[in-house]
Amino acid sequence: MTSPHKSKPTYAAREETALEAAVNREWNAAQRLLSVLATAESVETHVPELHGAIFCGHLVADLDSVAGAIGAAALYGGVPARASEVNSETEFALATWGIDLSRIRPVEQLLEEQGDSARVCLVDFQQTTQLHPAIQPSKIVGVIDHHALQSSTIVTQRPIFVDIRPWGSMSTIIAHSFVVLQRPMPREVGGLLLQASRARSACAASRLHLGCLSAASRLPLGCLSTASRLHLGCLSAASRLHLGRISAASRLHLGRISRRRSSPTRSTCARPPPPTGTARSCLCSCSTRASRT
Repeated sequence: MTSPHKSKPTYAAREETALEAAVNREWNAAQRLLSVLATAESVETHVPELHGAIFCGHLVADLDSVAGAIGAAALYGGVPARASEVNSETEFALATWGIDLSRIRPVEQLLEEQGDSARVCLVDFQQTTQLHPAIQPSKIVGVIDHHALQSSTIVTQRPIFVDIRPWGSMSTIIAHSFVVLQRPMPREVGGLLLQASRARSACAASRLHLGCLSAASRLPLGCLSTASRLHLGCLSAASRLHLGRISAASRLHLGRISRRRSSPTRSTCARPPPPTGTARSCLCSCSTRASRT
């Protein structure tokens, strides 16, 4: 069996991406595996509350929430929906796998059409701050998510279906559920889930890389700052020591000069002094400075 992906036009005239090449390369092996696994019970019997439900992601829809809604709807027999317009990354992924945007209608339109019988399963979130205003808590019948439970987690009046796992992406949970529930995965759904999970992994790796760079950047700056302070401190101490020595030497030198000036001067002439009471002239420079003995 050859992959049908090769016979369909891609998003634009371009070379095959690594993701598409991987899907084409492993397509036959995956089909054989799923044909063996997909032999059993209906999901409607396993999870009846999700059959026919609207699967909707959070506000500011991203690729993981849209792919999760499409995958969950295909798995449990429901209808995918979106809480907002999709971004360019999601548009590219949908076009790559041949999924028209009209397949994921706005959730408010579906709720209006279904009226009181509408049931909603939240996908990729469980916080009221990310809930579309048109979704009433009383209509929520399930949550499939991979985020932590925080202060704004939804509150329901009755028990609901909950599948929250500490995994990297919503799409990974849905793909795993296809295998566990022994359901064959449509090709376009499998490709979309794979692309969404790879995008989440790349995003996490980028944050980890940026975090390491940030920590590494702070470390040299801190070391340089410490080294600079240490160097300046040493220079300051050396300067104070040097100035102290100069000051001490200056005081010693000035003290010696002061003592010399305060002591009586002596004649430098080699001739014996004249008798007392007599005066003589000396040709040397000591004539005016000679002291009497």
